Amino acid sequence: MKRLTTLIMLTMSTLSQAQPTTVKEAFLEKWENSATYLLDLARSMPADKYSFTLQNGK
Repeated sequence: MKRLTTLIMLTMSTLSQAQPTTVKEAFLEKWENSATYLLDLARSMPADKYSFTLQNGK
């Protein structure tokens, strides 16, 4: 029983540390993830495709 209680306490403390504690931290985490994704996407796109545009919204 002592081990189970210790395991639960450790799990709860780990989960609480993994989550952003403020709105600002949550926003910054999403912002950084978005920036990383966008940069990875841009790096994977061939340079000759950067001039692509949609014609008449199609």
